[in-house]
Amino acid sequence: MENIVDKIIQIDRNADERLVEAQEQQKQILDDSETEIVKLKQKLSQEADKRINEVSDFHKKETSETVEKLNKKCEEELRMLDRAYELRHEEIEKSIFRSIAGEANA
Repeated sequence: MENIVDKIIQIDRNADERLVEAQEQQKQILDDSETEIVKLKQKLSQEADKRINEVSDFHKKETSETVEKLNKKCEEELRMLDRAYELRHEEIEKSIFRSIAGEANA
């Protein structure tokens, strides 16, 4: 009879040990999962930051090119206005003078 009781006690101890091992494995799996989640979040965040920077750099370059084109266009238009002024400023001045002088005489 003692032999059966000893076996039952041994089976109970083995069951307790297996239960403790299973709980430790469960805790380890949860800890590993949480660590993996943190790593994945960091990786995704870094990838997102990288992509945001790439897109931002692209748009800055594109905007810079557009501004440069607009500046060149404005400069060309100003040169054309300066040329037109140089070619016609005396004629315009005389016309203005005549219209003022003509109005003053009337």
